[in-house]
Amino acid sequence: MKRIFTLFIFFTLFINSFSQSNDDYTLFLNGKDAYYNKNFNEAKLNFEALLKSFSKSDIFDNNYPYFYIGMNYYQLKDYENSAYFLEKVVSTPEIFISENFRVENIHFLAEKNFALGYSLFKIGNIEKGTLYLKMIDSDVYYPFVAYYEKEALTILSKISIKDEYKLRLKFNYDFSVVDNFTTDELLKIGNYFHSKKEYGYEEKLYTLILEKNTLTEKERERVMSSYLKLLLDSHSQEKLLAITSENDSQLKDLYDFYRGLTYYKNRDFSRALYLFSNIKSGEYFSKANFYIASIYFSLEDYPEALNALKKIQNKNIITDSMAAISYFALKDTKNLNRAVEAISKKYPNSYVGLYFNSLNENCSEISLNSLANLFNFSTNIINNFETLPDNFLQVGDIAEVEQISKISKLRDRAILKVAVEKSSFMDSHTTKSALAITTILENGEFYELAFRNSKKHLGEFSKYRGLIKYNFPLYYSNIIDKYSKKYQVPQELVYTIIHEITGFNPYHISDGSKIGIMNIPYEENPTIFFDYFNVDRNIEEGVKILKTYLDKYEGNNIKALIAYIYGDEYLKRIYFDYTNDINLASIIEPEERFFLQNLFITYIFYTRLYNF
Repeated sequence: MKRIFTLFIFFTLFINSFSQSNDDYTLFLNGKDAYYNKNFNEAKLNFEALLKSFSKSDIFDNNYPYFYIGMNYYQLKDYENSAYFLEKVVSTPEIFISENFRVENIHFLAEKNFALGYSLFKIGNIEKGTLYLKMIDSDVYYPFVAYYEKEALTILSKISIKDEYKLRLKFNYDFSVVDNFTTDELLKIGNYFHSKKEYGYEEKLYTLILEKNTLTEKERERVMSSYLKLLLDSHSQEKLLAITSENDSQLKDLYDFYRGLTYYKNRDFSRALYLFSNIKSGEYFSKANFYIASIYFSLEDYPEALNALKKIQNKNIITDSMAAISYFALKDTKNLNRAVEAISKKYPNSYVGLYFNSLNENCSEISLNSLANLFNFSTNIINNFETLPDNFLQVGDIAEVEQISKISKLRDRAILKVAVEKSSFMDSHTTKSALAITTILENGEFYELAFRNSKKHLGEFSKYRGLIKYNFPLYYSNIIDKYSKKYQVPQELVYTIIHEITGFNPYHISDGSKIGIMNIPYEENPTIFFDYFNVDRNIEEGVKILKTYLDKYEGNNIKALIAYIYGDEYLKRIYFDYTNDINLASIIEPEERFFLQNLFITYIFYTRLYNF
């Protein structure tokens, strides 16, 4: 009774505080919607009414609305007001538990800084405008950011010769200006070329840098490291081996490491081991031992694998898993039990954590190397579901969920964040609170955030049949169902890609500049950039690509899935047996093997949990 009374008081205070400012939230949200619909005059009316009537509203506490107000004036070419309000945006809007925050932040800043810099230029404040335009500088290729950076440099090049040089080199590929940059500046541009997969331009740049007589030894090592990585990633193995065959005592560890990687990828393990073993200390020692462990692990030489694993400084879920499996193979029960317990505690919300946690005390079988093994793992989880109690969420919890869900349905992250932080769920680290927050987010169709929250509680949710669906949700089901039927593509494939690659985030942008909820390739055209974030269009394009792979591989879902993510060339390197089961042990790269295990487990769960 006391709890219900307390909740009643909380709701009364919370509802009153929210309803008192309901008009200001309505004006802001209506203005924001009009802005996105390009009804800039309508947006202006809402924003100006907000500023006039509610200038002291707590909606302005995090300066979040000023971005939209300023950008709207920018679109109306009212540069005075645009500059005034955009300068108030002293920080980026906080993105509530968003996994994609870094990329979203980069794009937000690029758009804001360009509009602010341009507006300042227009009203005659060149000095301050220059500062903001210079902030648009990314050493990783993101199409939207690149568009604004090029536009900014075009403006700046009229008043600064250095910015003209940067425009000519970075965007027009004029290498005659290389000598006008520092080594650090050139390496950033090289990394930009690399992320854009413009390997030819990148190689030309490094070649010119290495010809300089003014390079210090440290600078030369950094440039050569980037150069060798380029040659490895662009499959220029002969050139890499030729360069690293030179006797250079200053770069010996660097050369041995990249030569070793080249032989490793070619499965020439004896030469790879020899080169990696030559590295006795320093920057590449831990990295070399990671690959030494991987080689011995794939060769089933578990004592040597464990010996190398012990030398790795920053261990992770992959190295810990290799150690546990090695102990199992050696029948080292004491260390195995210790490793299994550690993995279960360190990674409870991962498939690997679930797997090791589900093993019996004797650990009689450990294997995640085939689809059959992964199928057995999912069976073990599904067969041991507990029944979710009828009163799992109590009356007070349900009432609070319903109330905050009303706020969630306003579809504004910043407003929702305030509401959730005021709730009784935020500081309660229970399964019930996790379910409550996921439900609130789902009700507002914040699917990326709901999935992210559920993912953080996989270990708890997987115990119950009624909760595991939140770890394998059917968000955007109407759209996925429509295009799956239209193009005859299994829905479980679509959900698996969205689940594993983009986490149900419609605004996902990968480092390889694939875009949207299905991570589709982007054609460089800024006028249609935001169209790629349209869920309906993105899913249809993704499903069409999947269909081509399904046709190509005669309906083999697993092959189509791998080809969609990695491409045809990668698929050729994977061994399938006569039953079309995949041998994950044949994948020598531990990171790739780990990712594919997760991918296939997700696919299996979607297949088994739902009758599509």
